[in-house]
Amino acid sequence: MVRAKFRCLNIHLHLQGTTVELKPVIPKSDDWPGGAEENRKFWEASPTGEMELKYRKGVDAPFEVGGYYYIDLERLDAEEERSWKLWEVARQAASLGIKLGLSWHHEPELVAGDLTLGIENEGAWDAFDGHVDSSWRVTVTEALPPEPGQATYPN
Repeated sequence: MVRAKFRCLNIHLHLQGTTVELKPVIPKSDDWPGGAEENRKFWEASPTGEMELKYRKGVDAPFEVGGYYYIDLERLDAEEERSWKLWEVARQAASLGIKLGLSWHHEPELVAGDLTLGIENEGAWDAFDGHVDSSWRVTVTEALPPEPGQATYPN
């Protein structure tokens, strides 16, 4: 499993539904309980990217502007009902760019989902490299403050 940490920057309400925009945390996010250390660790591992989730009309998006969220990515052996597809993997000198997408027929609440991520943590590259068109479980959970002495950031 690969974990990233994002922050909800915008929630747009429109006639067709709701669009939620999230971006990777930055190292200066001192308002995160316990300071910016966890955010700095996540930023060093994946400093670029974005996630956009488009919810159907009438669905309450489970996000709050300014809220922090963990995004867990797990490759599946076979396509499941809520699978995301890994559409693109682009290796660059110091990072690996990935793009995942969720089509509307896989999720009852979402019209679409897109996730791009620039991964500088080389330890996570093997999870994606050579696996274009694979199926993934993408789980988004609220990032609650860690218990004292508990680390949730990448090593």
